[in-house]
Formats: sequence, C-alpha cells, structure tokens
Amino acid sequence: RPVGSGRSGEPDKVRCSHLLVKHSQSRRPSSWREENITRSKEEALDLIQSEDGERQFDNLQASQFSNCSSASNGGELALFNRGSTHKQQGL
Repeated sequence: RPVGSGRSGEPDKVRCSHLLVKHSQSRRPSSWREENITRSKEEALDLIQSEDGERQFDNLQASQFSNCSSASNGGELALFNRGSTHKQQGL
C-alpha cells in the first residue's frame, strides 16, 4: 500500500504485507505454525483465492493461515523506500 507522496507523484514509501501458505511439496514443508504440512498445493491456493478465482489478501487471512512469522502482525512486514527492494517485488 502506498504511503506518502514523492516529487513525481508516486508514493515514496510502500507498506508491505506477506501471506505465505505452504503445501506438502514446498521446499521446507514445515513452519512455526505447523511441524509437518500436509495440505496439497490446490488446498493452499484455495486458502488465498476468492470464489471468482482472484488472489486476495487481508490481515485476517495472514493471521489465520500464513506460515510466515509476520502472521502475528496480520502479515505486515515494514515500510520500504520505493526502489529499495528486489525487482521481483516491484517496489
């Protein structure tokens, strides 16, 4: 989510959240939440997709299902300066 406004009209900071739902074929199918993850990849996708097939994110989902330790914060990671993250993250 954009925060603030830089000179170019784009936000100068971006608030990032993370939802990580592991499945049995994940590289490490375990986490702080589940010692042995047995859900299928399809079941993991069902947890993060709405009925119309779109991926969705909300803090409640992160709190309930995320295997990332950020789940305790509703998936909130941090504020990042635009351009300070990996290109894959698109910030």
